[in-house]
Amino acid sequence: MSSLQGYINTSYARLVETFGEPTYRNGDKTSVEWVLKIGPRSWCIYDYKWSCSQDDRVFGFHIGGVNQEGIDDIARLLHFTSEDEAVARAEAFYGPDTWAVTETDIGLYEIQRPVVLS
Repeated sequence: MSSLQGYINTSYARLVETFGEPTYRNGDKTSVEWVLKIGPRSWCIYDYKWSCSQDDRVFGFHIGGVNQEGIDDIARLLHFTSEDEAVARAEAFYGPDTWAVTETDIGLYEIQRPVVLS
């Protein structure tokens, strides 16, 4: 049985670019869901109890699976391999100074949700 195993900060556009169109739309508590088979493991990525914008804005998508073994495989597919690549993508969509790029614990980079800077 599949259950929540983690989260990933990414955009709908990046998910479609990587995995194609969602497997399901307009579910009971989700508006989009991808069902994936990566190696021997099955995963699902979904928005839970909120409706994601279907563009390049970054959200915290849920990752469902049987256990956390192999969850880094999804991050490797969706995150950026260099900080420069993540910064370029963030600047192109959000403009300057409205986002943050952080390094993950597996050495990849992700764009954090836009933040209000004071």
